[in-house]
Amino acid sequence: MEGSKCEVCGELKDVVVAGVPYIAYSASFCATCLKSNAIPYFLAVSNTAAIGGLQNADDGWKDIVTCTINLLGKSLEEFTIDVSSWQTELPADDISF
Repeated sequence: MEGSKCEVCGELKDVVVAGVPYIAYSASFCATCLKSNAIPYFLAVSNTAAIGGLQNADDGWKDIVTCTINLLGKSLEEFTIDVSSWQTELPADDISF
């Protein structure tokens, strides 16, 4: 799509819609973000929270998270705080999104 917003970096660029690995979700990606293996930040955070933290992720998910935070200029510490915040916002008996 010409001149649309990339859901990863937030910039207005030409984008394509593609599936997000590990998740039943399609997002708009600019060429740079698609090549980088990054995904929308909210998906990296929420899905990492859903599995109980990055320590429970497989190597493929850890690579996606690393690519995402590196592309967005975030630290692993910031990401971990965001995951913890997301986990505390979920009701104890309901982890659905």
